[in-house]
Amino acid sequence: MEEVKLERSKESEEVRLESSKEIEEEVLEKSKEAEEVRLERSREDEEGRLEKSTEDEELRLDRSKESEKGILKSSKEAEVLTLEGSREAKKVRPGLHFEG
Repeated sequence: MEEVKLERSKESEEVRLESSKEIEEEVLEKSKEAEEVRLERSREDEEGRLEKSTEDEELRLDRSKESEKGILKSSKEAEVLTLEGSREAKKVRPGLHFEG
């Protein structure tokens, strides 16, 4: 009788250990899956930030180019007006122009 109790106790302990081991493996597997999901989301977030940063940089460069074009256009227009004004001044006072 004592041996039967001891045997059942051993079997019960083995079942408990096996069950505990299975639960531990399941928890570990779920933990790994959760970590993989977290890493994937982190990569996606980083890719999104890089893409946004690239788009922002492209917009900034486009605006800078547009601004530069506007400045050059204004500068050319001012130069043309200055030359036209200079020609008009020479016509009005032909003796006052200096050539260097």
